[in-house]
Amino acid sequence: TDQLTADFQARYTDEKKSVAVTAPILPVETRYSKNSKHFKFFTGKAGLRYTLNDDWMIYSSLSNGVKAGGFDIEEVQVLIDGGASSEDRIIIAPYDEEKILAFELGAKGSLADGRVRLDLSIYRMNWDDIIIPQLFNEDPTTGDPLEQPEGFNTNAGDATVNGFEVQGDISFTDNWFSGFGVSYTDSTMD
Repeated sequence: TDQLTADFQARYTDEKKSVAVTAPILPVETRYSKNSKHFKFFTGKAGLRYTLNDDWMIYSSLSNGVKAGGFDIEEVQVLIDGGASSEDRIIIAPYDEEKILAFELGAKGSLADGRVRLDLSIYRMNWDDIIIPQLFNEDPTTGDPLEQPEGFNTNAGDATVNGFEVQGDISFTDNWFSGFGVSYTDSTMD
């Protein structure tokens, strides 16, 4: 209608990731290693905008995002025989995709004959299987002790993010204006 507008965006992703390692430093039985992962997912955004009058509009949106997983590859020293010796090893550590679902509700408008403009919004994000580097003292695939800690990407858990933002501009004269912004974010690891 003249007051209500809806929009929708969608994307389909089909992504294959593979890694093949041929390394003479590996033991003979593991000299060639091949791993692959296949990721298929939809992402998108849907939104509504409603014009209240010539000065104000309210909106809402729901969106999701996905970051494909993959592999972290590191050459490491693994302790064997209770730490009496070590051996070279290439570790291929897989990690899964990361997902986020976000909701936003807001208003945009002006006051005082257009001299004050405001943008107000509140939001919530549910973030799952967050990919972050993590230090390991052991081989993440076998549990064998490492000579020194190594960092590997891993799915470290979930989080919930809530917050709000207020932004605005004030025109004091035709040539003198000021802007301001306030935001608050409350993030919790679940």
